[in-house]
Order: sequence, then structure tokens, then C-alpha cells
Amino acid sequence: MEASIASKVSKCLQLFKTLSDLTSGAGLDVTGQSEETASAVIETKKRFAEWARITGAHQENRKISLDQRLSGSSDLKDSVMSFLDKLADSLTRGKMIPLILNSFIIPAFF
Repeated sequence: MEASIASKVSKCLQLFKTLSDLTSGAGLDVTGQSEETASAVIETKKRFAEWARITGAHQENRKISLDQRLSGSSDLKDSVMSFLDKLADSLTRGKMIPLILNSFIIPAFF
């Protein structure tokens, strides 16, 4: 069975939370932009959550869910699913950056 839009939205929201926690709690200022990065992640998460709320993308098994509303349009549903997969991939890669930076000692910055 194919994953639902709602399950992919839930995964993206969890990845946003993880990335937000990592960027705000990492204490990294290697580039001088750690606060700006953390703020951008939080703002983007808010916008994504608002989109999910407005479209019903986070709803499971309801008439108002995006899954249900796109059930007659496989092309549109496939596009949304592809977007969510790409977003999840980007967020997964993004959450690795603070971990990688934190594991290296860069003498020029310390």
C-alpha cells in the first residue's frame, strides 16, 4: 500500500522539528549565520504547517483530507507526493550539516 499524503506530511514535520532542534541547539557559529539559519528553518516549518492545515494535507481518512480530494486526480496526487518526498530528502540532508560541522574542528575558526 502506498503511503498517504498525510503520512508524508507527518514525516516532513518531524524532520523540520529535528532540523530546528539541531540548528537552534547546536551552538554553531562557524559561518556567523547559525541564528539566521535556525530562524529560517522555524519560519519555513511554520509556513509548511500552515499549508498542510489549509489544504488538509495532514488529515487522515477524512473527506476534507488532501488524499481524498485528490483521489480522482492521480497526476496531481503524484506531484504532491513527489514534492513531499523531495522535501523529506532535503530536510534529511539538512539535518546532517550541524552534525558534520560539530564533529570537525576547524582551526581557522577557533
